[in-house]
Amino acid sequence: MREALLGKLVLLLSGKTPEELAAIYRFATGQPLPESQRGIARTLPEPVLADGPSQGGTVAGSRYGFRKKGDFWEVIFNGGQPFYLADTLGARYLDYLLHHPNVTNTAFKLEVLVTPEKGEARAIESVQPESDPPAKRQYREALRLIQSERRLAKKAGDEARVRQLDPDIKKLNALLNNRGGMADTGERAFDNVRKALRVILEQARKGGAEEQAFAGHLRTHLSIGFKCLYTQGQGQVWR
Repeated sequence: MREALLGKLVLLLSGKTPEELAAIYRFATGQPLPESQRGIARTLPEPVLADGPSQGGTVAGSRYGFRKKGDFWEVIFNGGQPFYLADTLGARYLDYLLHHPNVTNTAFKLEVLVTPEKGEARAIESVQPESDPPAKRQYREALRLIQSERRLAKKAGDEARVRQLDPDIKKLNALLNNRGGMADTGERAFDNVRKALRVILEQARKGGAEEQAFAGHLRTHLSIGFKCLYTQGQGQVWR
């Protein structure tokens, strides 16, 4: 039985690229693939064709790419080596934002654009008592995270980021202090989107040089709050 299982595993992994194997290893163990094992991975067969009409993943020669490839998202940042992210909800949110730059969307709208079934399940005008304990916990946790991020930005002298975070802090404080108020489904969407995107940022931050550079870029150009926006720099067109 053990031999049969190993045989199936070999067949499953035989079509993966070295980068995909490294991503699988990191996803399963939380650690980067040991340097000593990377040479072995490069002896495996060529990768399967990418999803989409181009059938070749990221456009050849592109310095910036974010494309679905098999069970992962292939990322090329600033012409560096490609790396891979797991196909999570956060990756899908990021895919939309990178390919629709300089357009502000509410967290609720972004959630519905990426997962339309949520728009069918609840309307943006629907409300819930703000005193609902789960909602209160979500707001407090979100406030704690944003305040922590603001302190780090202030310490680093990043005043632009501080100004981005202040409106969200103000709104969360108002929600928590307004005992008789109501909170629409946009508040839940804010929490859902922020958590999903933070998983991606944390994964990239713990990766190699390319992943860390990508995480730094997102921290500067990606605004995650009640309104979400990716600000595209000159020449930074994502394919």
